[in-house]
Amino acid sequence: EFRRLADKSDWNEFALMDAYIEGLLPRLQERVVSLFPPPANLRELMRVTNRIDHQMARFATISNNNSRNNHNPRNPRNNFRVFSTNNSSNSKNS
Repeated sequence: EFRRLADKSDWNEFALMDAYIEGLLPRLQERVVSLFPPPANLRELMRVTNRIDHQMARFATISNNNSRNNHNPRNPRNNFRVFSTNNSSNSKNS
């Protein structure tokens, strides 16, 4: 949608890039403005932003799945406890 409207506007490339960044979610804005070197044009900016958005969504999905698995009593990993082989009560202080 933005690209279609941008093609009809008389704005220059940098004005369009600024408008595009302003329309992003804050979490994406933070990532995009910290890019170095910055995207050279609107097409590259849109491509990079799309890639970042997909990466963040994938990470959020993985994080959500991991947190659900950690709290799931049926998860076999929750049936085991890790015991330390170093027992401080058995160690001797010299």
